[in-house]
Amino acid sequence: MLSAALPTTHHLLNHPFALSIALIFLLYSTSKRQSLPLWPIIAVLSLMIGFCAYAISIRPPAETTDLSEFANNQFVTITATVIRIEPQQGRWRMDVTMEKIAHHQQHTAQVVGNLRVQVGRKQKGLIKPSPRTNTVLPGERITFRAKLRKPRQYGLPAEFNYPQHLARSHIYMTAFVDQEESIVRLPQQTEPSLHCHIERWRTSLGDQISVSYSPQQAAYLLSLTLGQKSRFSPEQREKLANYGISHLFSISGLHLGLIASLIYLLLNRLYRTSEQLMLWLPAQMAVPLLTLPPLLFYLSLSGSALPTIRAALLTGITVVALISYRATPPLTLLALVATAILAYDPLALFSASFQLSFAGVGALIYCLANKKRGASTAGKKWLIVPLTATIIATIATTPIALCHFHTFAPAGVLCNMIAIPLIGILTVPMALVATLILPILPQLSLTLFDGCLWIIDTTLNLSSSIAQGPLAGTFIYLSPTQHGALILLALATLTLIVGLRQRTLLLLCASAAMLIAPYFYAAPAPLELTPFSVGQGESLLLRLGKQKSYLIDGGGFYSQSFDVGKQLLAPALGSLGVKHLDAVILSHDHPDHRKGLIHILRHFNVEQFWSSIPVNQLHWSLQKVLSEQNIPTRLFTANWTNIALESETRLDIFVPPDDTAKMNDRSLVVLARYKNDGILLTGDLEHHGVTQLLDGPLLSPVTALKLPHHGSRRSRPHALVQATQAKIAIASVGFNNSYHFPHPETLAALNENQTTLIRTDRDGTVRLKSWGFGWHQQSLAQP
Repeated sequence: MLSAALPTTHHLLNHPFALSIALIFLLYSTSKRQSLPLWPIIAVLSLMIGFCAYAISIRPPAETTDLSEFANNQFVTITATVIRIEPQQGRWRMDVTMEKIAHHQQHTAQVVGNLRVQVGRKQKGLIKPSPRTNTVLPGERITFRAKLRKPRQYGLPAEFNYPQHLARSHIYMTAFVDQEESIVRLPQQTEPSLHCHIERWRTSLGDQISVSYSPQQAAYLLSLTLGQKSRFSPEQREKLANYGISHLFSISGLHLGLIASLIYLLLNRLYRTSEQLMLWLPAQMAVPLLTLPPLLFYLSLSGSALPTIRAALLTGITVVALISYRATPPLTLLALVATAILAYDPLALFSASFQLSFAGVGALIYCLANKKRGASTAGKKWLIVPLTATIIATIATTPIALCHFHTFAPAGVLCNMIAIPLIGILTVPMALVATLILPILPQLSLTLFDGCLWIIDTTLNLSSSIAQGPLAGTFIYLSPTQHGALILLALATLTLIVGLRQRTLLLLCASAAMLIAPYFYAAPAPLELTPFSVGQGESLLLRLGKQKSYLIDGGGFYSQSFDVGKQLLAPALGSLGVKHLDAVILSHDHPDHRKGLIHILRHFNVEQFWSSIPVNQLHWSLQKVLSEQNIPTRLFTANWTNIALESETRLDIFVPPDDTAKMNDRSLVVLARYKNDGILLTGDLEHHGVTQLLDGPLLSPVTALKLPHHGSRRSRPHALVQATQAKIAIASVGFNNSYHFPHPETLAALNENQTTLIRTDRDGTVRLKSWGFGWHQQSLAQP
């Protein structure tokens, strides 16, 4: 964690001399261990291993070919071998091992490395992308044309680290293929490995099930049998999250534990029927060993997700401890499993699955092992213990779930009491049997799948009836300080369960101190602007001290598969401590400014919605959310309008007088000023709109300028820069955008005026702060 927080230049691998000195010191200290305590040596060695392991994992291996020269937005022809296929809603992706790459200029090179290829992207204007029809299977050699891209972050606070996520699979480059028909099979040169055969079997089973059922039904079935969570639609994911039962529809340690229990009970019953076997080896030693092979098979069939690996390792170590009569504390076993996983996969530490899995199991072991036990009754065994375990696991995992997914399900405990028996005990074994007999008894298999779907529908309907009113799921976005306070509160609750009252009191005091600490921070600057790096779109947070907060635009993509507001903007606002917005301002009604606002308007406390466009002329999605949330709207008319404020700060809104112009030239303009500093936010104004803005005198000096239309040359950059004499300019642009914004003509105008340019694609999210006598820059997140 320290290595991830520090710049890459601080990694120990970049300083071999310092690393050598540290190792020599450790060897010397170890040789003198009789006179030195052991724990400092272990601590230092652990830190060194952690630093080195992270640095090695986050970088491409030494044998991997550097593909930077090919990631230049040009098509290349790639020859590769398929590792795995992962279907998604309406499209699919595959991971491949590259063999050869050819440029259009006949430049061919042998390459080594893995690549993630997205196939069948949704085309603009289509409601849904086409599903997978290509019959390519794992282990096959293929060739295709695509553009290589190096994965990168947008550069927002609290953003999901996509490059780090791919690095766990040793993938450091991605590609996109629009038409799956362009993927061509090549002759097989070697016999596929056992892993390829297993992946082929999983892929063919998934294709058979997806053909027999609707995409929504197939998503539920395949998540429970093959662990293919990627098939869920956003609506299905949100529904399961609101009910608090998402973990039941992804293969986890709970599923493996239930399957292991069923296998153990069955084998134990069969084994004890043979007197000869009992005399040869006692059942308490033989049955656990016999349980392991079926578990390994289930692990391979379900995709070997990290929680199932954790459960399988824990089961295997427990079996070894049992047959060797070794008594070991359960938390020690759990720590051993965690260490083994991190030794093989150091980046797993940052994944939600690792954190949730070990937090939940660790809390259960800690609380149930230390809790005082009373008399055991049937009611306690079948009701109280499961309810207590569900509550403990919920307390332990809620802070982590809020950190990664920002969702809270108050009905989760009650829904799990219903869903765990129905899904875990009934549906999962039934679906597993149906999957295994699908190739030989398809009709019986489909009948079993139909039964599974009936149970799933019943579970979802019951959960829906519970998750209503105050128990309905909701999105919650917290700052890092609030996350820390919530973690301490969860720990305090767990210690209270086991009866450690003094420790509980200390943790509660620490949680309260962390929660109130932000109130003692220095007051924010009277004038602050935070341009969010949301790709080829625009979103800006304007804060006027502690008095007012305004969100201008929300970014957005033309694609329907990525919600900028939900996945980028809302977590960033929460990370900055923004819970209340005095107004959400729409400069103009285009998707790259509007779409991200929908989620914000629905899940943040917004006092007003400002626009220069009448509500009945806005996009239907905006009309719907404004009506549902009952948000007052304010319509601004032509020319300048002053917003009354109770401070020295001045805020003015400008609307171009020509309401017959095209949408960009009708963009609402915001001008904020504090003492000698002013900032002008110009939307997507083009030539006509900028002319109207400059025809009337600007009401305040402008020292910082948000370039209109992402830095287009059609927005009169020379005239605007000359008129404002701004010292800082901001361009909200996407990385390698197809429009080539900001335009060279705009850059030339800024250079002539010696204006400093902040680009969101290069600089990420930068906060500008002013106390009235010049701007101060603060980098919040970098791409």
